[in-house]
Amino acid sequence: MNAIGANKGRVVFLPQNNKNPIMWASIIVENWAQITSVLRSRTPPFVARLSPNGIWGIRELNKFGRDKKVRKKK
Repeated sequence: MNAIGANKGRVVFLPQNNKNPIMWASIIVENWAQITSVLRSRTPPFVARLSPNGIWGIRELNKFGRDKKVRKKK
């Protein structure tokens, strides 16, 4: 995670890697618009998970690769 934060990485990963590559290829194609939207609209660094139903679980990171803390407005 340090490398992702330090290099302002945009990462989308497949958490259920026990599925076969052909199945994942079709999931990626079906969700391509959502994937590209997240990659363009989010400020890096971040990590997003792709499920068979689409993107979920986006974690915004700081420059050290840790979860970004949300500041409360006063």
